[in-house]
Amino acid sequence: MSVFQPLLAAALFLALTGAAGAAGGPLAPAQPAPFFALRDVSAVLEASQKPDSRWWEPARLRMLLGSAAEGAGLVLHDFGPDPRHPEFAFLAADLGASGPGKTRPRRSAVFLKGSDALPATLVNVELIPANPGGTASACWAATGLGARTGGLGGVVETTAGRLAATGVAFLHQYGHVRPISPRPAPGAALLCWDEPAGEARLLAAVAFTGPRAAAPAFEPVSEIDLAGIRAGSWVVLFQTGASSARSAVFFDARGEGPLRYLITGLAPGVWQIWRNGFLTIPDAVVRPHTGTLYFEAPAGNYFLRALE
Repeated sequence: MSVFQPLLAAALFLALTGAAGAAGGPLAPAQPAPFFALRDVSAVLEASQKPDSRWWEPARLRMLLGSAAEGAGLVLHDFGPDPRHPEFAFLAADLGASGPGKTRPRRSAVFLKGSDALPATLVNVELIPANPGGTASACWAATGLGARTGGLGGVVETTAGRLAATGVAFLHQYGHVRPISPRPAPGAALLCWDEPAGEARLLAAVAFTGPRAAAPAFEPVSEIDLAGIRAGSWVVLFQTGASSARSAVFFDARGEGPLRYLITGLAPGVWQIWRNGFLTIPDAVVRPHTGTLYFEAPAGNYFLRALE
């Protein structure tokens, strides 16, 4: 072998990787981690439109967590606010230990059934364990969705007709969020970023609208202990740690008119809800194995405290 052949191969590799990086940032791994699949969401979407389907039960909702959650232990589940005619359902699962002494990744999903004011909406979040080696490229796949300018897009075929799937994705860390620009891939959109050394959360929201309806504007709501989305009159928040929150949490909700708050990942017990420095709900209850608080109130600065 000529001494020039290894040098030529190395130069070609650097040229290819450099060109790919210039075109779209770090190279995506060959097998990006699955986040969710549109076909699984569409099954829940179809069921939610049937009056006797019991779409909110864990057996149906589990598919919202994607293939990575198959066989994973469900840790939290709830639906409401009226258990006879639920408008939301929440599910969380631990995906298994990520290594000796490492955080167990948790994936959570909230499905909003939809109404005249807001189309059916899915909000997914996953705790990404800390990368002790520092910054590295990470990509997660949303199959069935395409990459669009500023977000995600696709089409769902239902018995009621075609629905447009429109979504956004964010990365949350240390109380701050930044949008993720999806990259196109065969049959999927890749959600890629330079993974930070500390824990992060991948957050995505997708709305399903008919031909005459407009997708809602998704606004991230971000604090140190909570991360979520405001869509229409709904504010959906997830506890950002690897276990249920047992201490006080804060968040700020903007806007006008009454809002519907769904706070997930809270420890069971009695919680106080304070708004703008005043106690508004002294005895809100989080039932065991649900992890949720639901309430309706105006926008404002909120402080939630668990009672001993």
